[in-house]
Amino acid sequence: MENFKDYLELCEHAKDYRDIGDVDQSLFGPERLGYDGLRGILNRRAQEAGVEEPALHDFRRAFALSMLRNGMDIFTLAKLMGHEGISVLQCYLKQTNLDTEEAHRRASPVDNAGF
Repeated sequence: MENFKDYLELCEHAKDYRDIGDVDQSLFGPERLGYDGLRGILNRRAQEAGVEEPALHDFRRAFALSMLRNGMDIFTLAKLMGHEGISVLQCYLKQTNLDTEEAHRRASPVDNAGF
């Protein structure tokens, strides 16, 4: 495993793992990347990109919206995300409905006929 650590030291992306503890544990061990480690990675990447740091919950929202846009039913998504019901996810469903309406307006032959 020593060679792998040496390899990571040479890689550009390895800097994301140096500050969060042992490389073996961070990448392959039973422990997950913690909140503070993830927050540090996001903060560093946002600074490098010159953008505002996203909230961690933004990723959860983006995941939910992406799953709905790709056709997952809302009940399965609620279970997957650990919700008791669908009420929390209904705001995302409303957004996907708006996506559908916008796509219809852009592609509709009747709306774009120029009459």
